[in-house]
Parts: sequence; C-alpha cells; structure tokens
Amino acid sequence: MDYSSTVLLPKTDFPMRADLPKREPALVEQWTRQIAYQALLKARNGAPAYHLHDGPPFANGDAHVGHALNMVLKDLVLKSRSMMGFYAPFRTGMGLSRSADRTQGGNRAKAGWSRPSRHPD
Repeated sequence: MDYSSTVLLPKTDFPMRADLPKREPALVEQWTRQIAYQALLKARNGAPAYHLHDGPPFANGDAHVGHALNMVLKDLVLKSRSMMGFYAPFRTGMGLSRSADRTQGGNRAKAGWSRPSRHPD
C-alpha cells in the first residue's frame, strides 16, 4: 500500500535520503573550493587573538562520546569567539609540544619547534 499521497511532506531541493558515504566527498570538495575557514581567518587578521589549545587526543583511553562532546564544545567556543570579532584559529595543543620535549630532551629548537607567530598564515 502506498501512503505517499496521504503524508504531507515539504517539497525541497535536497534529497530526502542521507547517503552520506556517497555525498560526503562532494561536500568536502565544495568546502575546500570555498576555503571558508581560511577566508574567516583572513577576515579576522589583526583582531585580538583568542586561542583555545586542544590537548592530546584520547589521553584517557579509547575514543568515546565524551571526546565527541569535547570537540563539539571547543568548536562552538571558537566559532562564537570568531563571531564576536576575535581571531580564533583551531590549534592542536600540548600533545605535540610535550612529545617534542620528550624526544629531544627538552630542546624544542633541536626538534624543529618554535613559538608560533601571533597570526600564522
């Protein structure tokens, strides 16, 4: 039995099926062409900086829903600060610099690490 004529569904331009595995490559390509993130950072260049450093990934075990919530909250904070007029890039944090400290005996310059500039390109 076909119930499609009895259900009032809106007419939209987007497909009703998700098909994310098939559609995701096209979406990523579109976002890459738009360079939206880089354009946002360029527009905020020279604004007061707001940095929220991300710690090491999965420092307390395997990935779980808490890690996803953590990343979503960090993304919300950075996006809201950006909308407030701050230069707020996403930065990976302590995990990389600490590993450089451990591998090079605390010598960051020898490991090729230096303090990042205020507004990197």
